[in-house]
Amino acid sequence: MEDLIYKFPEQLEQAIQIGEKVDFSGLHYHKIHNLVVCGLGGSAMGADIVRKYAHHLGKVPIIVNRDYDIPSFINEHSLVILSSYSGNTEETLSAAEQAIAQKAVLIAVSAGGKLQEFAQKHNFLHIFLPTGYPPRAALAFSTIQQLYILRELKLIKKGFKKELEETIDLLKKVREEFKQTHSGPAKLAQFLKGKMPVIYASEELEAVAIRLRQQINENAKQLCWHHIFPEMNHNELVGWKFPENLIKHTVVLILRSSFDHVRVQARYEICKPIFKKYTQDVYEIVAQGKSILAQVFYLIHFSDWLSCFLAKENKTEPTPVEVIDYLKSSLEKL
Repeated sequence: MEDLIYKFPEQLEQAIQIGEKVDFSGLHYHKIHNLVVCGLGGSAMGADIVRKYAHHLGKVPIIVNRDYDIPSFINEHSLVILSSYSGNTEETLSAAEQAIAQKAVLIAVSAGGKLQEFAQKHNFLHIFLPTGYPPRAALAFSTIQQLYILRELKLIKKGFKKELEETIDLLKKVREEFKQTHSGPAKLAQFLKGKMPVIYASEELEAVAIRLRQQINENAKQLCWHHIFPEMNHNELVGWKFPENLIKHTVVLILRSSFDHVRVQARYEICKPIFKKYTQDVYEIVAQGKSILAQVFYLIHFSDWLSCFLAKENKTEPTPVEVIDYLKSSLEKL
């Protein structure tokens, strides 16, 4: 897992090469009124990043669907992206069947599996990803392909490639620091051992907060939760009182970006003293980079290293997810 995390910048480069070679000639983007990405876990994470990246362009709504069923509004003017790294995610395959029945335009993104066979059977575009990765370690592949799809739909401009080039340069520099046992991720992992991480981020960075939560879950085998600003200020903030015996074992992690709304930045400063009434462990992870993509991937790279160091603190192997394997095998028997 450490090796996969270290080579993430090279994965971004490879993902760009794949995206540049995709033939979109059969895609009629001018007829698309909405876009739905169907996927779960690591295969849905890229969709969360891309959805927010395209949010401010506002040409068509983009929805991430994590379920067996798809929205009833999907029709021939909908583009449904089926994202499953393995190609065998049963919820995504169920969504694919329904999308065909509702006459949507489909694109599949996978490393093969039943989804590739389904795309061949129904004659729609399948973007093939390199094999041999745990799905959560293949984040760059699914994310970048979806960026290229959105570019083809004229939802984003070609400029995202420059942002990715900046991102790659930045991550190649910081990974040498992050991998050290005295680095920021390593030191923070020491504070998280035996504690309950509580992750906060702006709406702009919710995908990063979800990614950190999932990586702590899967790599470090540890529970945590996340919420976003300003929504948590309207509900969860009041919960910072009980149960006292649990709260004193929490660690607050605030993910910060220069792209956060100015009022959200003010809310962080007001809320930090409130958190510190109940836990002294309040830490900020501040993004680096000029562009939003660079800052998002910087925080993701920091988070991935953090989760690996936390796995070491917990004396557990980061790669295996045996309980998920057990769940899937049990479902296959039904």
